[in-house]
Amino acid sequence: MARGGQNSWAEDAAAATAEYIALFNSGNAGPVEVAVEQAELSFSGNCAVRDVWEKKDLGDFEAQFAPKLPPHGAGFSRITPP
Repeated sequence: MARGGQNSWAEDAAAATAEYIALFNSGNAGPVEVAVEQAELSFSGNCAVRDVWEKKDLGDFEAQFAPKLPPHGAGFSRITPP
């Protein structure tokens, strides 16, 4: 999914127990929110988000997950359904 200088990639985990998303801010201005709409994922309802690289829970989201990323920044998260 690409939106200007913002890109995201999603992949189902084995047995569809989670979905992993990689987010990229390839722009020079920033930081900016890189949004993923829940409709773009395979889950609905209140989902839990975990930052894979930082190894910490980021909370729940229902409609949109939109972390702020610095210029040329990236994020990698695991989305788990309720």
